[in-house]
Amino acid sequence: MKTSIFIGLAIIAAFAVNCKRKLQEMPREYNQPTAPSEEANQQAAGQPEKFIWPPVWDEKQDGPFMVSENLLAKNYFVILDSSGSMSEGACNSEFGTTKSQVAKSALMAFAGQVPADANLGFMVFENAVEGAEIKERLSLGVNNRDAFRRAVDETTPQGGTPLYEAVLAGLKSLTRQAQKQLGYGEYFLVVVTDGEANPGHEPDRVVDFIVEKTPVTLYTIGFCIGSHHTLNRPGVTFYREANNPNELAAALQQVLAESPEFKDMGSFQQQ
Repeated sequence: MKTSIFIGLAIIAAFAVNCKRKLQEMPREYNQPTAPSEEANQQAAGQPEKFIWPPVWDEKQDGPFMVSENLLAKNYFVILDSSGSMSEGACNSEFGTTKSQVAKSALMAFAGQVPADANLGFMVFENAVEGAEIKERLSLGVNNRDAFRRAVDETTPQGGTPLYEAVLAGLKSLTRQAQKQLGYGEYFLVVVTDGEANPGHEPDRVVDFIVEKTPVTLYTIGFCIGSHHTLNRPGVTFYREANNPNELAAALQQVLAESPEFKDMGSFQQQ
């Protein structure tokens, strides 16, 4: 037993040392979830070509490091757009309900379909104004489905649509979990939205970062907006349009059924 523990600790120590040796400086906006500024746009071209994902755990910032019990777990982090427009009637008026109510119902059903051994987390942007910090409502974890449903039910449509900050914050939550899983497992960032980002809060740069530097799969469901959306980038992101409650529920089910092409972790851990 002692031998097994010693070997496990040795593997973890070796992983941490290796990451420290290889780690390149992350793009500044990855550490600071603020709206993209002109200065940030100018610096974007200077992002390092080589990058380690996930980066090494910082105990000073994140506290004591603990390895996840299930290194191979799947992770689903959901971001719900609860901006003011979600209080409008659903796209098909015959349902007589708001987009927010439909989305809540679909997400509550989705929670019951996520595998019991998968981690589920939740974030919402509501009452969001320019420069507002986006915070998660529910950390990634198992045995939290009832808490997920409560968090979804408590959302109230109001405010704007800071997609840049929301996607970036969701990425950071998945990155923390990936550190605990030593980079193993699968990672899905699921965005349910009914509109475009506020001017100056477009998510293009953070999406590029996700696609080029991480194995995270970005999955967007455009509710009542068709296929024309910033996050709909064929060949780059997964996008599904949902124009009624049934299509929204089906799109969420597809998140669990999708088997995107595996991204070799070696491509994110270059020498």
